[in-house]
Order: sequence, then structure tokens, then C-alpha cells
Amino acid sequence: MVADRYGGNQILWAVKQLGLAGFDGFFEQAENGFADHAALPTVRPGADRIGWSDESASVARKCAAIVEFLGGRMAKMIQRLETGESRPLYLTDGGGRQAAWRNCTERKLGRTPTLRAAAPDRGAARMLQAVRHRSR
Repeated sequence: MVADRYGGNQILWAVKQLGLAGFDGFFEQAENGFADHAALPTVRPGADRIGWSDESASVARKCAAIVEFLGGRMAKMIQRLETGESRPLYLTDGGGRQAAWRNCTERKLGRTPTLRAAAPDRGAARMLQAVRHRSR
């Protein structure tokens, strides 16, 4: 998510706006939001505040909507970067440890990611290196 202009900042804003107990609290709510199988509100990302198409939606559904929003953006980035050859998909610490994020990623991309322990900045650097290597 380091490569996305909204990225994890939307999670941080949601934690603050919704009064959640940090990153883990956010993902606990997101899992609950996905579990109730109700329609999710549309996310309106912002630089310092998030809006939802249904402001009366539960905190859980709002968190699930953010995961869905970010997962869709990440899937589109991955699809643009792929060259047609099948490569493994890895998720790292942070969101990768969270079932809601892994399940969303799997659903959006149609394949199962593998969790790896790594620093997110190293993962972003490796993605950039792979793109540069392919463009030569």
C-alpha cells in the first residue's frame, strides 16, 4: 500500500475518526463488517478525513468498506504491473497478518497470497526493482 496515494493513511484516519483501538481494532471491526454480509457503503477518501456514502453505517461496515476500497486499488495496481506470467503473490506484515485483508486480496485477485515476514519499505523497493528490471 506504500505505492498507493491513499494507502494505509485511510486506515489511520478511520482509526482516529471512529475512535478505534489502533490498527488491530480497525481490522477486528472490518472482519465483523464482512461477516454480516450486508452491503458496504462507498468510501470517499480524503487527505485528512474519510467519507462514506452511508454515514449511518455501522463502524464495522465502514471499516470493511475501507478494506474493500484499498483492496480494489491494490488489485488494479498488481494487474497493471503483471506481464502475463504467473508469479506468486506475497503479503507482508501489517495488513498481511489480518484475515480481512488476506481474504479481500484473495477475492479481488482470484489467487491465494502467501504471508511473509518483511519490512513494508523493503517490499516496495523490491516491487520497484522488479518493474525496472522488466522494462529494460
